[in-house]
Amino acid sequence: RAGLGALRECSFFAQLPEPVLERLAELAGLAVLERYQTVYRYGAPVTCAFVVVIGQVIVTPLHMRPTLLGRGALFGLTALLPARAAAGAGGEGQRGWQPESVEAEQQTALLKLSLVLLEELRTGSLGARVP
Repeated sequence: RAGLGALRECSFFAQLPEPVLERLAELAGLAVLERYQTVYRYGAPVTCAFVVVIGQVIVTPLHMRPTLLGRGALFGLTALLPARAAAGAGGEGQRGWQPESVEAEQQTALLKLSLVLLEELRTGSLGARVP
């Protein structure tokens, strides 16, 4: 149920109907990370996006200051989407933008949204579409 709450708080997913959010939360994986555990390292393949459920992650972009993301924050999506969609998602505006690293700042739980699951959402297979 915590995953459903995090999806409700995520601006990207918040406008979806409740049954779609429930289905998305049910189908998403859950990753539990220990403090300082790495979620992503630059150059690694990106196969999913994440929503922070509990805890915080530190996103360290190349040559920029780190950003702390907490509950309801979505990350990893722009690396999976075409440039136009990534820009519309509040992303960096180009496919393949990836930070240097993402790691848990404390013990953290993340909803893991696979590319397949995101594609089902995009096409309306889960009952609603996102752009």
